[in-house]
Amino acid sequence: MPVRNRVAFGGVPEQCSFTKDGQRCVRPRSCKELCATHYTQRKTHTTRKAAGRWEDTAVPYDGTPACPAPACPLPGLYGRGLCRHHAQRFREHRHIHPDADVAPWAAQQPPYLVPHQFSLLPLPEPLRWEVLYGLQQVDPWLRIFEPPQVRRMVRDLAGTSTLIGDITDQQMCPRSTVAVLRILGRVRTAVRAGHAKHTGTAPAHDDVLDLRALGQRSRTPAGIRQSKTVDLRTIRQPWLRGLLRTWTIQ
Repeated sequence: MPVRNRVAFGGVPEQCSFTKDGQRCVRPRSCKELCATHYTQRKTHTTRKAAGRWEDTAVPYDGTPACPAPACPLPGLYGRGLCRHHAQRFREHRHIHPDADVAPWAAQQPPYLVPHQFSLLPLPEPLRWEVLYGLQQVDPWLRIFEPPQVRRMVRDLAGTSTLIGDITDQQMCPRSTVAVLRILGRVRTAVRAGHAKHTGTAPAHDDVLDLRALGQRSRTPAGIRQSKTVDLRTIRQPWLRGLLRTWTIQ
């Protein structure tokens, strides 16, 4: 049985052992101390019982090609220059669309992600920047950040152009889970607050203040699950109401 060179994601694989004229191949090992390309060349040469040695026609590689999928961290060492992950997905895609071209397909694919990662590339602009801003703002509200929920939120936001609007979170992502809707609500709260501040209608000017939008931080591992508000309309004296509003936002 061939000896596989398994390396955990993020680890540094050993270098291919093929060396010629003092130059060693820089690609990562895949099987029997060779990179995927050199192992395939040797296997093909042996299977076909070709004359001479396979090393005579092989050359060491001085670089590792990148997968054409945007921001994909895996090397493009497999079919059509794709990484192993996207090569498998493209084969599945070709079963449904046999005439599909790899270049436009790869340009629309998200990068390979492990469980603790997420990508905003599938989102169109300006939605991508809205979500990024919202996530940056809600981070202090959370004690536990869940990347898998963000990945699901990105998936469920397909077809959405902006988070600014009057529709509810449920209408925006009708198939989302409770956990995804919770983080979507937090992100939309932050984006609305930023948008209001940009347009000169910041929530600090209102009589009902959303404390999350004003910088409230979580003190529990569960984070801020429900919006905390302060209703200044209960104070009848206008001067005292204005004083308390100033004190609250500072």
